[in-house]
Amino acid sequence: MTCTFEGIPGEFFVVGTAYVKPEEIEPSKGRLLVFKIENRTVTFVAEKEVKGAIFTLAPLRGKIVAGIGCKVQVYKFNPTGADSTSIDRQTPSLEHECGHHGHVLVLCLKTIGDFVLVGDLYRSLSVLKYKSTDGALEEVARDFTSNQMRAVEVMDGYECFLGAEEFGNIFVVKRQLDATLEEEKTKMISQGEFHLGDYVNVFRHGMLNSQPTDVDKSSSAGNSINIKGSIMYGTMSGAIGALLELDEESFNFFAALEIAMKRAFPGVIGMNHQDWRDFNNGRRQVAQKNIIDGDLVERIMDLEKIELDKVIVDTNTTYNSRFSKNDTTKAFTLEDILRRVEDIARCH
Repeated sequence: MTCTFEGIPGEFFVVGTAYVKPEEIEPSKGRLLVFKIENRTVTFVAEKEVKGAIFTLAPLRGKIVAGIGCKVQVYKFNPTGADSTSIDRQTPSLEHECGHHGHVLVLCLKTIGDFVLVGDLYRSLSVLKYKSTDGALEEVARDFTSNQMRAVEVMDGYECFLGAEEFGNIFVVKRQLDATLEEEKTKMISQGEFHLGDYVNVFRHGMLNSQPTDVDKSSSAGNSINIKGSIMYGTMSGAIGALLELDEESFNFFAALEIAMKRAFPGVIGMNHQDWRDFNNGRRQVAQKNIIDGDLVERIMDLEKIELDKVIVDTNTTYNSRFSKNDTTKAFTLEDILRRVEDIARCH
């Protein structure tokens, strides 16, 4: 990873390694290596030997947080080499500050502010809080379902978190910050579950294309879609995808359109879309929730006129019966629907 250190100018490049020995089931030793990037030149600066393989790294308040075996460890950079492991006490060094145990294998880390999102091999997601004044990491929330994590990302400030697990599923959990009982505050609850059908290796905030352009607000359906955020993902098969966070009105529209499209495309090889997109990890199977199948929705562009007319009727019927507020009836035209789908498609 690249990072900056507290109170030190310039950018650094940090590498985590492991010593792989044939007689060891799990590596017992690894190293943190720090390099300086300056004037397009990379210079070795410091190293720190650790007990275990370093699986993941992330920046944390001008320091390094590392997933080392079953532990999350925080290290700070000392430019004067005051650490006892420094050869001459003048060479820059890394010092261990604090850590957190209780994991099986820490595979993924993401940070925001003082919080560290942890993705574990078996114990799903947990959130740690770094207390700089006490020099400590403390667990503040956990997803108590058993998910074998592959990638994690922070979605919405300190509250919502995205995960991808070993069976091709993605899910979103949320901290209960408004809960009255302390026990409830430590439990993250499910907000969305979806079978992607591919194995995600990485999440990153960003968008391959620009936001949709403004459209005529005098349309019978009102404004165009409102995208609150975008997270890209890369998969083991080489695919690049996008997860778009929508406002409530936009989500309701696409949820109604998705239901209509499932009727227009009942499925292939004997499996319907609903069965395919339901979350299933071999131990737990639950219905697709709060995540829309964008690939299915965008297939509206392939429909003939007769099928399009049926989808429009179904979309309006579903929207007004399930999602309309205050008994307000909307009538989405073909132009309204295609414009919104094109806006979504333009984002990736």
